[in-house]
Amino acid sequence: MLITSPHNPRFRHLLSLSKKKNRTQEKLFVIEGQREITRALACGLRLHSLFESIENTESLIDAISTTDNFYNYQLPPDLFIKASYRANPTGHLAIFFKPNTNLKQFDQNFGLKIKDIIVLVIESPEKPGNVGALLRTADAVGVDCTIITNPKLDLFNPNVIRAAAGTFFSHPIYLANNETTIKLLKQNKIKIICTTPNAKQYYHEIKYTKPFAIVAGAEDQGLSNQMLNTADQTIKIPMRGIADSLNLSVATAVVLYEATKKIADNNKSTI
Repeated sequence: MLITSPHNPRFRHLLSLSKKKNRTQEKLFVIEGQREITRALACGLRLHSLFESIENTESLIDAISTTDNFYNYQLPPDLFIKASYRANPTGHLAIFFKPNTNLKQFDQNFGLKIKDIIVLVIESPEKPGNVGALLRTADAVGVDCTIITNPKLDLFNPNVIRAAAGTFFSHPIYLANNETTIKLLKQNKIKIICTTPNAKQYYHEIKYTKPFAIVAGAEDQGLSNQMLNTADQTIKIPMRGIADSLNLSVATAVVLYEATKKIADNNKSTI
């Protein structure tokens, strides 16, 4: 179906999902980009609507194998640009149903695998770009899931999805408060490793054994006392210049790569 008017109700609905309130009420969110949409479908997300520019030379319709019913629309260039979140639109927009981010899914998702997992916990993140970059890193190093506690942003903000570069859907993401997260980690005997500049040991000096959780907070506030007081171990990153902190996504990436490298080295030494 071709939409030519900006007053079309389907088009207005698409635009309305730029607001957090509407995304929350309708349990829908928007994904832009051929790669991102394709990955979302491959990871089992349910498609609600597909919008494509009439200038596209390659439609996603033939590549969609989902058996779910969905709406399919074409937009002229001016309307597509108006709906796009990107400076250089690729010609593909889609509305998806939100996946389940309730922490109650944790045991169901991992079961007996809990003894062999790595968890990333991010406390009170504020910047969508940081969260997207963290999810990208978590995917790259093989983190099994990410828990975002007390978030100060909407996980389904288009900037989070864009910064994650298609990895937003590649592993489980949960939203929870600190209390629920700490209780879950303790009950499952998952070692809590908190990052803080007040730690006595550097991140490369400790032994990493599964299961464990790397817990990080925003660079301006750091982790709360509530989270720090539950730590089994605290670590820090050397700061040899005048800066007293690193960007959240950068600091966490440094720690995650070191942790997964040590685990890989340990596995090699036991073969």
